[in-house]
Amino acid sequence: MKVSIITATYNSAATIERCLCSVAKQTAISQIEHIIVDGRSSDQTLTLVSTFPHIAKVVSEADNGVYDAFNKGLAAATGEIIYYLSSDDHLCDSDVIYDILTEFER
Repeated sequence: MKVSIITATYNSAATIERCLCSVAKQTAISQIEHIIVDGRSSDQTLTLVSTFPHIAKVVSEADNGVYDAFNKGLAAATGEIIYYLSSDDHLCDSDVIYDILTEFER
């Protein structure tokens, strides 16, 4: 089972690193498809994103706000479980996705 984590960004350089680190540290990283949908940031957001090898897809184009970006991510997702993680949020520990997958696989 795969979890698609969709992160919408726009000029998120100040917060995106913590978000990306929290996903990269997941014990179930092999079961995660992390999709970044960026609204054409003009800061260092995409440069930071490019340093994380776990990211499966990056979409960078103008959008009509966060919900439009989330919908673009949903269209690109291939996971059975969809999780929306904002660029200024983070996963609380390294087993969150593992725990979710365990519950779904019961």
